[in-house]
Amino acid sequence: LTPRQITGGADLAVTRATGAFADASGLHGRFSSELTLSEIKQLAVAFTKEGAALGSASISGPFDALKQEGKLKVRVTGIGSELLSLVGGRFSISFGGTRLAADCDIELKDNARFITTTGSITGESFSVERAGLKTPTVDFKLSCDATLDLPRTNAAIRAFTLDATQSGRPLLTGKLTKDMLLDWSQGAQGAAESAFTLNLTELNLADWKPFVGDSVDSGTVNGQLDINVQNAGRLVAFVLGAKLAGLTGQVGGNRIDQADLAVTLRGQLTEFDRLDLSALALDVSRQGRVVSALKGSGSFVSSTSDAVLQADLTASLASLSELRGRSDVSLSAGTATFTGKAAQTNLAPAQTVSPSFDQTLAGKLEIAGLSGVFASNRFDRFDISSALDVSVKNNLAEIRKCAVSVRQIGRAH
Repeated sequence: LTPRQITGGADLAVTRATGAFADASGLHGRFSSELTLSEIKQLAVAFTKEGAALGSASISGPFDALKQEGKLKVRVTGIGSELLSLVGGRFSISFGGTRLAADCDIELKDNARFITTTGSITGESFSVERAGLKTPTVDFKLSCDATLDLPRTNAAIRAFTLDATQSGRPLLTGKLTKDMLLDWSQGAQGAAESAFTLNLTELNLADWKPFVGDSVDSGTVNGQLDINVQNAGRLVAFVLGAKLAGLTGQVGGNRIDQADLAVTLRGQLTEFDRLDLSALALDVSRQGRVVSALKGSGSFVSSTSDAVLQADLTASLASLSELRGRSDVSLSAGTATFTGKAAQTNLAPAQTVSPSFDQTLAGKLEIAGLSGVFASNRFDRFDISSALDVSVKNNLAEIRKCAVSVRQIGRAH
Protein backbone atom coordinates (compact mmCIF):
# COMPACT_ATOMS: atom_id res chain seq x y z
CA LEU A 1 0.00 0.00 0.00
CA THR A 2 1.55 3.29 -1.12
CA PRO A 3 0.11 6.55 0.28
CA ARG A 4 -0.81 9.20 -2.30
CA GLN A 5 -0.48 12.17 0.03
CA ILE A 6 1.04 12.87 3.43
CA THR A 7 -0.04 15.86 5.48
CA GLY A 8 0.99 16.57 9.04
CA GLY A 9 2.38 18.91 11.63
CA ALA A 10 4.05 19.09 15.03
CA ASP A 11 4.82 21.74 17.62
CA LEU A 12 7.82 22.31 19.90
CA ALA A 13 7.85 24.73 22.83
CA VAL A 14 10.76 25.71 25.10
CA THR A 15 9.03 27.01 28.23
CA ARG A 16 12.16 27.72 30.25
CA ALA A 17 15.90 27.90 29.51
CA THR A 18 18.75 29.28 31.60
CA GLY A 19 22.48 29.90 31.41
CA ALA A 20 24.01 29.60 27.96
CA PHE A 21 20.63 28.41 26.64
CA ALA A 22 18.75 31.48 27.95
CA ASP A 23 18.14 32.89 24.45
CA ALA A 24 16.02 29.82 23.68
CA SER A 25 13.55 30.50 26.53
CA GLY A 26 10.00 30.97 25.17
CA LEU A 27 10.96 29.55 21.76
CA HIS A 28 8.18 27.93 19.74
CA GLY A 29 8.67 25.76 16.68
CA ARG A 30 6.06 24.63 14.18
CA PHE A 31 6.72 21.75 11.74
CA SER A 32 4.38 21.25 8.78
CA SER A 33 4.41 18.92 5.82
CA GLU A 34 2.35 18.26 2.69
CA LEU A 35 3.73 15.72 0.23
CA THR A 36 2.48 13.68 -2.72
CA LEU A 37 4.18 11.05 -4.84
CA SER A 38 5.12 13.72 -7.38
CA GLU A 39 5.66 16.87 -5.34
CA ILE A 40 6.85 18.23 -2.04
CA LYS A 41 4.31 21.01 -1.63
CA GLN A 42 5.60 21.96 1.79
CA LEU A 43 8.17 20.60 4.19
CA ALA A 44 8.90 23.40 6.60
CA VAL A 45 9.75 24.40 10.13
CA ALA A 46 9.21 27.93 11.48
CA PHE A 47 10.28 29.41 14.81
CA THR A 48 8.70 32.24 16.77
CA LYS A 49 9.16 33.87 20.16
CA GLU A 50 6.44 35.95 21.77
CA GLY A 51 4.78 36.20 18.37
CA ALA A 52 7.88 37.46 16.55
CA ALA A 53 9.33 35.39 13.67
CA LEU A 54 12.83 34.04 14.45
CA GLY A 55 13.62 32.02 11.38
CA SER A 56 12.41 29.28 9.12
CA ALA A 57 13.59 26.48 6.85
CA SER A 58 11.64 24.95 3.96
CA ILE A 59 11.91 22.48 1.09
CA SER A 60 9.51 22.49 -1.86
CA GLY A 61 9.27 21.54 -5.51
CA PRO A 62 8.43 18.68 -7.88
CA PHE A 63 9.83 15.37 -6.65
CA ASP A 64 9.09 11.81 -7.82
CA ALA A 65 9.49 9.69 -4.71
CA LEU A 66 9.60 6.43 -6.69
CA LYS A 67 12.21 7.55 -9.24
CA GLN A 68 14.09 9.73 -6.74
CA GLU A 69 14.07 12.60 -9.24
CA GLY A 70 13.07 16.19 -8.88
CA LYS A 71 13.90 19.88 -8.58
CA LEU A 72 13.86 21.15 -5.03
CA LYS A 73 14.12 24.62 -3.55
CA VAL A 74 15.74 24.87 -0.11
CA ARG A 75 15.40 28.13 1.81
CA VAL A 76 16.60 29.11 5.27
CA THR A 77 15.91 32.60 6.61
CA GLY A 78 16.47 34.60 9.78
CA ILE A 79 18.31 32.01 11.88
CA GLY A 80 19.72 33.88 14.89
CA SER A 81 21.13 33.45 18.39
CA GLU A 82 17.84 32.12 19.78
CA LEU A 83 18.18 29.01 17.62
CA LEU A 84 21.96 28.83 17.48
CA SER A 85 22.11 28.72 21.28
CA LEU A 86 20.56 25.26 21.06
CA VAL A 87 23.81 24.19 19.40
CA GLY A 88 26.31 26.46 21.12
CA GLY A 89 24.78 26.40 24.57
CA ARG A 90 26.43 23.14 25.59
CA PHE A 91 29.79 24.82 24.87
CA SER A 92 28.77 28.05 26.68
CA ILE A 93 28.80 29.92 23.37
CA SER A 94 26.29 32.60 22.35
CA PHE A 95 25.99 34.30 18.96
CA GLY A 96 24.93 37.91 19.63
CA GLY A 97 23.06 39.51 16.72
CA THR A 98 23.98 36.80 14.20
CA ARG A 99 21.55 36.18 11.34
CA LEU A 100 22.04 33.25 8.93
CA ALA A 101 20.25 32.49 5.66
CA ALA A 102 20.57 30.04 2.78
CA ASP A 103 19.07 29.70 -0.67
CA CYS A 104 19.73 26.56 -2.69
CA ASP A 105 18.38 24.77 -5.80
CA ILE A 106 18.90 21.00 -5.96
CA GLU A 107 18.17 18.80 -8.98
CA LEU A 108 18.18 15.00 -8.65
CA LYS A 109 18.22 12.52 -11.54
CA ASP A 110 18.70 8.79 -12.09
CA ASN A 111 17.57 7.63 -8.63
CA ALA A 112 19.46 10.52 -7.01
CA ARG A 113 22.74 9.30 -8.47
CA PHE A 114 23.19 12.56 -10.41
CA ILE A 115 22.86 15.67 -8.25
CA THR A 116 23.26 19.31 -9.23
CA THR A 117 23.20 22.09 -6.66
CA THR A 118 23.55 25.86 -6.84
CA GLY A 119 23.12 28.21 -3.95
CA SER A 120 24.53 30.42 -1.27
CA ILE A 121 24.83 30.79 2.49
CA THR A 122 24.96 34.26 4.02
CA GLY A 123 25.68 35.53 7.48
CA GLU A 124 25.02 39.02 8.82
CA SER A 125 26.54 40.46 12.00
CA PHE A 126 28.06 37.08 12.85
CA SER A 127 29.78 37.10 16.25
CA VAL A 128 30.60 34.65 19.02
CA GLU A 129 30.69 35.29 22.77
CA ARG A 130 32.22 32.95 25.32
CA ALA A 131 33.30 33.45 28.94
CA GLY A 132 32.73 37.20 28.64
CA LEU A 133 34.90 37.46 25.50
CA LYS A 134 33.26 38.55 22.24
CA THR A 135 34.50 38.56 18.66
CA PRO A 136 33.92 41.45 16.27
CA THR A 137 30.96 41.14 13.90
CA VAL A 138 31.60 39.61 10.49
CA ASP A 139 29.42 39.52 7.37
CA PHE A 140 30.00 36.66 4.94
CA LYS A 141 28.62 34.99 1.83
CA LEU A 142 29.49 31.53 0.50
CA SER A 143 28.33 30.61 -3.02
CA CYS A 144 28.71 27.29 -4.80
CA ASP A 145 27.68 25.56 -8.05
CA ALA A 146 28.50 21.84 -8.12
CA THR A 147 27.51 18.48 -9.63
CA LEU A 148 27.90 14.96 -8.22
CA ASP A 149 27.85 12.11 -10.75
CA LEU A 150 27.95 8.82 -8.83
CA PRO A 151 27.82 6.44 -11.86
CA ARG A 152 30.89 8.16 -13.32
CA THR A 153 32.47 8.55 -9.84
CA ASN A 154 33.21 12.23 -10.23
CA ALA A 155 32.23 15.62 -8.93
CA ALA A 156 32.47 18.96 -10.72
CA ILE A 157 32.69 22.31 -8.95
CA ARG A 158 31.89 25.05 -11.44
CA ALA A 159 31.92 27.97 -9.03
CA PHE A 160 32.97 28.54 -5.43
CA THR A 161 33.39 31.93 -3.78
CA LEU A 162 33.77 33.07 -0.19
CA ASP A 163 33.71 36.69 0.93
CA ALA A 164 33.91 37.70 4.59
CA THR A 165 34.26 41.27 5.79
CA GLN A 166 34.92 42.84 9.19
CA SER A 167 33.84 46.46 9.63
CA GLY A 168 33.52 46.75 5.86
CA ARG A 169 37.06 45.60 5.04
CA PRO A 170 38.02 42.22 3.49
CA LEU A 171 38.93 39.59 6.08
CA LEU A 172 38.70 36.23 4.29
CA THR A 173 38.26 35.77 0.55
CA GLY A 174 38.33 32.64 -1.55
CA LYS A 175 37.68 31.98 -5.21
CA LEU A 176 37.82 29.10 -7.66
CA THR A 177 39.50 30.52 -10.74
CA LYS A 178 38.65 27.58 -13.04
CA ASP A 179 36.15 24.73 -13.00
CA MET A 180 37.36 21.87 -10.79
CA LEU A 181 36.79 18.19 -11.63
CA LEU A 182 37.39 15.52 -9.00
CA ASP A 183 37.36 11.92 -10.27
CA TRP A 184 38.08 9.01 -7.92
CA SER A 185 37.72 6.28 -10.59
CA GLN A 186 40.70 4.33 -11.84
CA GLY A 187 42.65 5.85 -14.72
CA ALA A 188 41.02 9.27 -14.76
CA GLN A 189 43.26 11.54 -16.83
CA GLY A 190 43.16 14.54 -19.11
CA ALA A 191 41.03 16.97 -17.13
CA ALA A 192 42.00 20.61 -17.36
CA GLU A 193 43.83 22.32 -14.50
CA SER A 194 41.88 24.22 -11.90
CA ALA A 195 42.97 26.50 -9.09
CA PHE A 196 41.62 27.88 -5.82
CA THR A 197 43.01 30.79 -3.79
CA LEU A 198 42.16 31.70 -0.20
CA ASN A 199 43.37 34.94 1.40
CA LEU A 200 43.31 36.01 5.04
CA THR A 201 43.86 39.74 5.61
CA GLU A 202 44.75 41.53 8.85
CA LEU A 203 43.24 39.11 11.36
CA ASN A 204 43.82 40.66 14.79
CA LEU A 205 44.17 37.79 17.29
CA ALA A 206 43.17 40.04 20.19
CA ASP A 207 39.74 40.41 18.57
CA TRP A 208 39.22 36.64 18.48
CA LYS A 209 39.89 35.65 22.08
CA PRO A 210 36.86 33.31 22.28
CA PHE A 211 38.83 31.08 19.90
CA VAL A 212 42.49 31.78 20.76
CA GLY A 213 42.01 32.39 24.50
CA ASP A 214 42.57 35.47 26.62
CA SER A 215 46.31 34.79 26.97
CA VAL A 216 46.99 36.53 23.63
CA ASP A 217 47.33 40.31 23.90
CA SER A 218 48.24 41.17 20.32
CA GLY A 219 49.22 39.71 16.96
CA THR A 220 48.11 40.19 13.36
CA VAL A 221 47.85 37.34 10.84
CA ASN A 222 48.03 37.54 7.05
CA GLY A 223 48.12 34.49 4.83
CA GLN A 224 47.43 32.94 1.45
CA LEU A 225 46.64 29.37 0.39
CA ASP A 226 46.95 28.36 -3.27
CA ILE A 227 45.63 25.00 -4.46
CA ASN A 228 46.22 23.67 -7.98
CA VAL A 229 44.31 20.59 -9.12
CA GLN A 230 45.40 18.45 -12.09
CA ASN A 231 44.26 15.14 -13.61
CA ALA A 232 40.78 15.38 -12.10
CA GLY A 233 42.11 15.65 -8.57
CA ARG A 234 44.67 12.87 -8.80
CA LEU A 235 47.39 15.47 -8.35
CA VAL A 236 46.74 18.35 -5.94
CA ALA A 237 49.56 20.80 -5.30
CA PHE A 238 49.34 23.40 -2.54
CA VAL A 239 51.34 26.32 -1.21
CA LEU A 240 50.62 28.01 2.10
CA GLY A 241 52.28 31.21 3.23
CA ALA A 242 51.37 33.01 6.45
CA LYS A 243 52.85 35.68 8.70
CA LEU A 244 52.03 36.52 12.31
CA ALA A 245 53.34 39.93 13.34
CA GLY A 246 53.69 41.36 16.84
CA LEU A 247 52.64 38.31 18.86
CA THR A 248 52.47 39.20 22.55
CA GLY A 249 50.95 37.07 25.28
CA GLN A 250 51.34 34.27 27.77
CA VAL A 251 52.18 30.89 26.23
CA GLY A 252 52.67 27.84 28.43
CA GLY A 253 53.66 29.89 31.47
CA ASN A 254 56.15 31.96 29.46
CA ARG A 255 55.67 35.57 28.44
CA ILE A 256 56.14 36.18 24.70
CA ASP A 257 56.80 39.77 23.67
CA GLN A 258 56.50 41.12 20.10
CA ALA A 259 57.43 37.92 18.23
CA ASP A 260 57.09 37.62 14.45
CA LEU A 261 56.40 34.25 12.82
CA ALA A 262 56.53 33.25 9.17
CA VAL A 263 55.22 29.89 7.93
CA THR A 264 55.68 28.33 4.51
CA LEU A 265 54.28 24.96 3.49
CA ARG A 266 54.59 23.43 0.04
CA GLY A 267 53.51 19.98 -1.06
CA GLN A 268 51.23 17.78 -3.11
CA LEU A 269 48.70 14.96 -2.79
CA THR A 270 48.99 12.20 -5.42
CA GLU A 271 46.31 9.64 -6.31
CA PHE A 272 44.34 10.58 -3.18
CA ASP A 273 46.91 8.49 -1.29
CA ARG A 274 50.41 9.92 -1.08
CA LEU A 275 51.13 13.23 0.64
CA ASP A 276 54.52 14.83 0.01
CA LEU A 277 55.73 17.91 1.88
CA SER A 278 58.60 19.23 -0.19
CA ALA A 279 59.17 22.27 1.99
CA LEU A 280 58.17 23.24 5.50
CA ALA A 281 59.59 26.38 7.10
CA LEU A 282 58.87 28.17 10.35
CA ASP A 283 60.90 31.29 11.13
CA VAL A 284 60.64 33.18 14.41
CA SER A 285 62.12 36.65 14.80
CA ARG A 286 61.95 39.64 17.10
CA GLN A 287 62.77 43.25 16.26
CA GLY A 288 64.36 42.14 12.99
CA ARG A 289 66.64 39.53 14.62
CA VAL A 290 66.22 35.83 13.86
CA VAL A 291 65.34 33.78 16.93
CA SER A 292 64.91 30.37 15.30
CA ALA A 293 64.54 28.79 11.87
CA LEU A 294 62.93 25.40 11.29
CA LYS A 295 63.08 23.64 7.93
CA GLY A 296 61.65 20.25 7.13
CA SER A 297 60.19 17.86 4.59
CA GLY A 298 58.35 14.58 4.65
CA SER A 299 55.87 12.17 3.14
CA PHE A 300 52.98 9.93 4.16
CA VAL A 301 51.25 7.12 2.24
CA SER A 302 47.73 6.49 3.48
CA SER A 303 47.37 2.98 2.00
CA THR A 304 50.49 1.61 3.72
CA SER A 305 51.08 4.14 6.57
CA ASP A 306 54.66 4.57 5.35
CA ALA A 307 55.99 7.91 6.57
CA VAL A 308 59.17 9.99 6.63
CA LEU A 309 59.80 13.29 8.40
CA GLN A 310 63.06 15.25 8.36
CA ALA A 311 63.73 18.47 10.25
CA ASP A 312 66.57 20.95 10.74
CA LEU A 313 66.43 23.63 13.43
CA THR A 314 68.74 26.53 14.21
CA ALA A 315 68.13 28.83 17.17
CA SER A 316 69.85 31.78 18.82
CA LEU A 317 69.55 30.95 22.52
CA ALA A 318 70.20 34.53 23.62
CA SER A 319 67.38 35.84 21.40
CA LEU A 320 65.12 33.01 22.53
CA SER A 321 65.79 33.84 26.18
CA GLU A 322 64.98 37.49 25.53
CA LEU A 323 61.78 36.55 23.71
CA ARG A 324 60.53 34.31 26.54
CA GLY A 325 61.22 37.04 29.09
CA ARG A 326 61.80 34.81 32.15
CA SER A 327 63.54 36.51 35.06
CA ASP A 328 65.13 33.30 36.39
CA VAL A 329 66.81 32.42 33.06
CA SER A 330 69.05 34.77 31.12
CA LEU A 331 71.16 33.49 28.24
CA SER A 332 73.75 35.88 26.86
CA ALA A 333 75.18 33.65 24.10
CA GLY A 334 74.76 30.29 22.44
CA THR A 335 73.53 28.66 19.27
CA ALA A 336 71.53 25.45 19.04
CA THR A 337 71.30 23.28 15.94
CA PHE A 338 69.24 20.12 15.54
CA THR A 339 69.00 17.64 12.71
CA GLY A 340 66.62 14.73 12.91
CA LYS A 341 64.76 12.11 10.93
CA ALA A 342 61.84 9.81 11.78
CA ALA A 343 60.68 7.04 9.45
CA GLN A 344 58.11 4.28 9.39
CA THR A 345 57.93 1.44 6.85
CA ASN A 346 55.15 -1.10 6.63
CA LEU A 347 56.80 -4.53 6.42
CA ALA A 348 53.60 -6.20 5.16
CA PRO A 349 51.48 -3.67 3.24
CA ALA A 350 48.91 -6.31 2.27
CA GLN A 351 48.24 -7.12 5.91
CA THR A 352 45.46 -4.84 7.15
CA VAL A 353 45.08 -6.34 10.63
CA SER A 354 47.90 -5.81 13.15
CA PRO A 355 50.42 -4.45 10.62
CA SER A 356 54.12 -4.74 11.32
CA PHE A 357 56.33 -1.67 11.05
CA ASP A 358 60.01 -0.86 10.93
CA GLN A 359 60.33 2.45 12.80
CA THR A 360 63.48 4.54 13.16
CA LEU A 361 64.33 7.75 14.97
CA ALA A 362 67.69 9.49 14.65
CA GLY A 363 68.79 12.95 15.64
CA LYS A 364 71.69 15.13 16.64
CA LEU A 365 71.62 18.23 18.85
CA GLU A 366 74.56 20.64 19.09
CA ILE A 367 74.74 23.63 21.46
CA ALA A 368 77.76 25.89 21.02
CA GLY A 369 79.04 28.72 23.22
CA LEU A 370 76.26 28.54 25.81
CA SER A 371 76.63 31.32 28.39
CA GLY A 372 74.21 32.86 30.86
CA VAL A 373 72.58 32.63 34.26
CA PHE A 374 70.05 30.13 35.57
CA ALA A 375 68.64 31.14 38.97
CA SER A 376 71.83 31.95 40.92
CA ASN A 377 74.10 29.75 38.80
CA ARG A 378 76.32 31.24 36.12
CA PHE A 379 77.75 29.21 33.22
CA ASP A 380 80.19 30.32 30.54
CA ARG A 381 81.05 28.98 27.05
CA PHE A 382 79.69 25.47 27.28
CA ASP A 383 79.49 23.20 24.22
CA ILE A 384 76.97 20.36 24.42
CA SER A 385 76.63 17.58 21.89
CA SER A 386 74.11 14.72 21.86
CA ALA A 387 73.11 12.04 19.37
CA LEU A 388 70.43 9.36 19.32
CA ASP A 389 69.68 6.53 16.87
CA VAL A 390 66.88 4.11 17.77
CA SER A 391 64.87 1.55 15.79
CA VAL A 392 61.84 -0.61 16.56
CA LYS A 393 61.16 -3.69 14.44
CA ASN A 394 58.93 -6.68 15.19
CA ASN A 395 58.26 -5.23 18.65
CA LEU A 396 61.99 -5.21 19.43
CA ALA A 397 63.81 -1.96 20.13
CA GLU A 398 67.45 -1.42 19.25
CA ILE A 399 69.47 1.55 20.50
CA ARG A 400 72.22 1.93 17.94
CA LYS A 401 73.60 5.13 19.39
CA CYS A 402 73.05 7.30 22.44
CA ALA A 403 75.77 9.78 23.33
CA VAL A 404 76.12 13.07 25.22
CA SER A 405 79.21 15.20 25.70
CA VAL A 406 79.76 18.51 27.53
CA ARG A 407 82.86 20.68 27.12
CA GLN A 408 84.07 23.95 28.53
CA ILE A 409 87.22 25.64 27.25
CA GLY A 410 88.50 22.36 25.82
CA ARG A 411 87.80 20.22 28.89
CA ALA A 412 85.50 17.17 28.58
CA HIS A 413 83.03 16.28 31.37
